[in-house]
Amino acid sequence: MKKLLLLVAWVFCINCGIVMASSPDIAVAVVHGQFAAELSCEDELMVRVPDTGEEMVLKPDRYFVNAEGGTVNLGAQKFGAKTLRFVVKENGKPIEVNKKAYRGSFEVRISADGKTLDVVNVLPLEQYLYSVVGEEIPVIFPDEAIKAQAVAARSLAYNRLGNRSRLGYDLKASEEGQDYYGLTTEKQAINKLVDVTAGMVVTYNGQPIEAVYH
Repeated sequence: MKKLLLLVAWVFCINCGIVMASSPDIAVAVVHGQFAAELSCEDELMVRVPDTGEEMVLKPDRYFVNAEGGTVNLGAQKFGAKTLRFVVKENGKPIEVNKKAYRGSFEVRISADGKTLDVVNVLPLEQYLYSVVGEEIPVIFPDEAIKAQAVAARSLAYNRLGNRSRLGYDLKASEEGQDYYGLTTEKQAINKLVDVTAGMVVTYNGQPIEAVYH
C-alpha cells in the first residue's frame, strides 16, 4: 500500500515540476572497485587513451581489462593510462560488460583507491531510464503508475548529476544509486511510457528532488 500511495503522490507532484529542455549524458558505474572485468562486442571496438590521444581498433571478440600498478591495462597490453575509453561505431552492436549488454560507450578508469577499477557506462539520461524503470516497476502496472515511476527515477538522476564527478561517475548501478542492468531489463512498452514523460522532473526550490524509491 505504501508503494501505491507513493506512486499516486508522484502523479500529483508532476504539476509542481519542470520539463528539462534536453537529455544530458549520465555516467553510471556498472562495475566498481574490482580488479578486472570483461568487455565484448559483436562489432569492432575503438579504444582511446584520453591522456595521449592514442587510438586502436579491436576486432569483435572478448577482452579483459585489469588494474595493475595504478593503470588500466587491456589484457597484457599496458597503456600506462588511468582511463581507457571504449566506443562502437554509430548504430553498431552494443558493448557487453561481464556478459550484460548496454547502450552507449564506456570508460574504464582506476578507482579512487588507486588499486582497482571502475567500468563506467556513458549514455543519454533518457536511455538510461529505460533500464531503470524496466527494473523498478512491473510492465503490468497501470500506465500512469509507470509514468510516475519514470518521473521519480528521472528526478533522482538529475539530482545526482555531477555530484561524484571527482570519482568519474554520477551514480552507481545499484541500490546505492538506482538499479540499472542495461538492455537486460528494458521492456518496449515501458520505454514508450518513459518517452511520453521525457524531461519531466519533480522540483523543489527550482532543483530536481532526490526522489528515492522505497
